[in-house]
Amino acid sequence: AHDVYKASKEAAAKAYRTLGKGATAAANGLAAAYDLSAEGVAQVLEGANYAAEEVAEAMENAFNLTVEAAAKVLKAAGYAAEEVGDALKSAYDASARVAAEALNHAGYAAEEVGDALKSAYNATAEVAADALKYAGYGVGDVGDFLQSGYGLAGDGLKTVLRGAGYAAKEVEKFLKDVGQFFEDNLNPTKW
Repeated sequence: AHDVYKASKEAAAKAYRTLGKGATAAANGLAAAYDLSAEGVAQVLEGANYAAEEVAEAMENAFNLTVEAAAKVLKAAGYAAEEVGDALKSAYDASARVAAEALNHAGYAAEEVGDALKSAYNATAEVAADALKYAGYGVGDVGDFLQSGYGLAGDGLKTVLRGAGYAAKEVEKFLKDVGQFFEDNLNPTKW
């Protein structure tokens, strides 16, 4: 089709979409006809209004990308963290921890990843904090998200951060920094 019609890759992607072809078929066709990388294909598919989930499936099926590589490609193509989180869960059956780590390495902020975990995994504060800690986010970023995303404060915030595995000293420092450290928190039996 490329040689005969001289169609642009964007027009070709839209034609695949119009014909009801899935993203994997489109990815294979675009990669072959236009010598595109996974990154190039993802950007063209995004421009043709393929959903992140469809593009993630194409990245796995057509390019054999890992979860982490797919997250980077989807971010570069312009998909939001929540869309990519949903896509990693559905296309790769990624756990909350694996998705959080891939989203972190793709360059999304802790709050974006936390929102993605809430959206894609219906994550509780405990699950989100655990996955964000596993993904490598610091106590400050995770604590800030728990406050804004779940409305946690004081003892609740302390309990979830400690439960996620952050050290007592770093949790105490964070709570002091955000004005959530209260006298009863000084009682060692509360830790």
